[in-house]
Amino acid sequence: MAIGDKLIKRLGGVTEAELSAIRVRAYESGYNDGEDEPNSGTLARFGYKTLRDSATRDSAIDPDQAFSIAWALWQSNPVARRAIAIKRDYIIGRGVTPQADNEDVKELVDAYFANNKLDDRLDDFTAQLFALGTQCLTVNVRESNGRIMLGYIDPQHIETVVTHPDNGMDIVAVIVKEGSGQGKRAYRLIRKAEEGEQSGRWLLPTQGTIDDWESAMLRGHEIGEYAGACHYRRVNAVSNQPRGVSDLLPVADWCDQLDATLFGLAEREQMAGYFSFDVKIEGADKDQVRARAIELRANPPKKGSVNVHNEKETWSLHAPALNQAGSIETVKELLAFILGGLGIPVHWYGRGDETNRATAQAQGDPTWRSLEHDQGIIKGLVVEMLECARDQAIIAGKLSVTEEDEGLDVQMPEMTAKDTVSTTAALSALSAALAAAEQNKWMTHKQAVELWAKQVGEMGIEIDTEEVEELEDGEDMSKQWPVVNTPVTVPDDQPVDA
Repeated sequence: MAIGDKLIKRLGGVTEAELSAIRVRAYESGYNDGEDEPNSGTLARFGYKTLRDSATRDSAIDPDQAFSIAWALWQSNPVARRAIAIKRDYIIGRGVTPQADNEDVKELVDAYFANNKLDDRLDDFTAQLFALGTQCLTVNVRESNGRIMLGYIDPQHIETVVTHPDNGMDIVAVIVKEGSGQGKRAYRLIRKAEEGEQSGRWLLPTQGTIDDWESAMLRGHEIGEYAGACHYRRVNAVSNQPRGVSDLLPVADWCDQLDATLFGLAEREQMAGYFSFDVKIEGADKDQVRARAIELRANPPKKGSVNVHNEKETWSLHAPALNQAGSIETVKELLAFILGGLGIPVHWYGRGDETNRATAQAQGDPTWRSLEHDQGIIKGLVVEMLECARDQAIIAGKLSVTEEDEGLDVQMPEMTAKDTVSTTAALSALSAALAAAEQNKWMTHKQAVELWAKQVGEMGIEIDTEEVEELEDGEDMSKQWPVVNTPVTVPDDQPVDA
């Protein structure tokens, strides 16, 4: 023990090492017991330690400035606008379809879709999210029947996004700037109740509890209470970055450079049609040259005319030599760089002269993965909206279903048309290989089933491997399916084969 520690012990104090051990024991006790939330705040609910670094990370560019840049590009730049349109069209396609296990729930979500015109507005919501980086939709609930009407908050009207003081990843509320005849207001992100009668349901701020720190936060913004709830999504952000970033922002400067280069190239190309005559007169003095110039300007050679002069006058034609081949290559490289930054192959933008079917398919694979990821973001948002509509109807007493019948999902369009011919051939070869491997004891039956289910899952067909394992040896899985015997009716005047 160090001299300093010995002195502290003699004076009746606690050394740093002992204090550290006490803290560890307190944390372990709180974690094991659960629900330990001392006033000191050193332990959070369920015994978790308060995060050492709970701060949020600000965007590299001011959010309002970033929004203005993205908005200008989306409105005026053809490459930027086309990139967002491609992403929107593949994610939404011809539309999404709500699905529900219960007919009453299905009727409710269909009405929610129709009332909020989501068949059309989902196109806008998708484009806005990736073009502007942030999407905030207010949830306005009619208390009498739980019916929800959505509202839209422009990202430029958002003053700040509030996160939990102990967890920068937990986004709690959106503060909206004063304007349009309304004062500053706050919307709490729609969230599920963790306990109580409505546990597991999406609740409004008025239907749940408000933490003390939230009330203090509202007072700090000079706001009395939450104005309502909202659905909130952001993209291109790290975990503790509450504001999203547009897909277009990283390529904004390059889009400007492409515009400037292409405009300059077009202007110089326009000059390629310009030409001039150079007339040389031998032995002429200044007055003679001036007189001849006045004469030619008054009556220049016309198309198809004949120019007659003596040996003292020499005519030559001059046209600009632009040498634009290098500039054209620069435009191509800039376009490829921008589209690559946006995750789009060049041939998707109509430049198919440097690719073929094989290379086009190979170049498209990374893009499909990115689009499927982005489609998952939109699907998650739509499912959250539908579950919220269902839960509010249940809370209002307008919908009564069992927990087993509350299931909801959304059918999203397929990204690509599946090659069923090659897939079927591949599955046939795989089934033979798995059977041989299992017979030769190169793999277990369970491993063969899992591998088969994984490959069939690529076709969008889910196989419950546990259900397959429960089948008795030699039992055909087709026996699990119902067999329908359809009677055949033969006309009286038609003979029946024996």
